[in-house]
Amino acid sequence: MSRISQGKLGHHVSELVIIILGVLIALAVDQWNDGRRERGLEAAYLEALEGDLRSDSVRYADLFLPALATKDSALSAIAPVIRGAPLRGDTLAFLSTVALGGRLGSAQPTGLARRTTFDELIATGNLSLIRAPSLRAALVDHYNQDQIQASRLKARVPDYPMAVHAYYPAELRGERAPGDVRAFGLRRAVEGFRSPQFEAVMDQEFNYMYLARAVMQSMADETNELLRRVESARER
Repeated sequence: MSRISQGKLGHHVSELVIIILGVLIALAVDQWNDGRRERGLEAAYLEALEGDLRSDSVRYADLFLPALATKDSALSAIAPVIRGAPLRGDTLAFLSTVALGGRLGSAQPTGLARRTTFDELIATGNLSLIRAPSLRAALVDHYNQDQIQASRLKARVPDYPMAVHAYYPAELRGERAPGDVRAFGLRRAVEGFRSPQFEAVMDQEFNYMYLARAVMQSMADETNELLRRVESARER
């Protein structure tokens, strides 16, 4: 091969090497930019998840669990009277306590948790942006359990609130003159609550309360644990 041909070949090889290096550098830059963008998205999602879980934690601590404690106290207070014990004290106060026994006794929504960020992660296919596989699995399990437990509660809701309305009409509630209240016959209302039918519904409400308290305490503990894991992931 002549020196001229060798020179041309060397020149072409050099050009090819430069082109290949340029492509590799461009790919590396693109990958670096993609990685930085994904890390930014991950950080934003983790921050949003932390906000959702913190909101859920507060609702369990300040709303759901205290409401169930009130429910337990109310049902425990009225149960002896419903089962035949003498009514002592103010009749209107007793009827108000009966009504409190129905707290959190209406149908629950499809979930207990705030799912905004998790649902977006699933809908966009961005769950994989959460790099820790164990955290991804924990998120999926948590929000699946949320729907399962909410469905359990919804299926067990008794007719207690409706039964209360049957014996304690809305006209008795709120600010009323004593004469207007007496005209409704409060003693008859109390006797109505002592029916076997209402006692059976009250027992169902007790069972619902025990289930709801166990479910919500478990979900509250799980929410707080998941919140700690998300906070830890954000600090890395």
